[in-house]
Amino acid sequence: MESYVPGRSIEDVQKEFGTKKWIKLASNENLLGPSPKAIAAIQKELPNIYFYPEGPCTVLRQALAEKFCTP
Repeated sequence: MESYVPGRSIEDVQKEFGTKKWIKLASNENLLGPSPKAIAAIQKELPNIYFYPEGPCTVLRQALAEKFCTP
């Protein structure tokens, strides 16, 4: 799994095109904000926020493989 590469920043686009007001929707931005389900999930995990994520994502990779790659 490759690391996420973010899109260009609003500041970069403003410099290139010379305008002041932009609404950026190219990198999964959402003008409505996060869903209530996402907020609830984040709040539920706040007590564990100090843990660093597993670098190679072994557990995540295995779970995704079992869900999507097995017949």
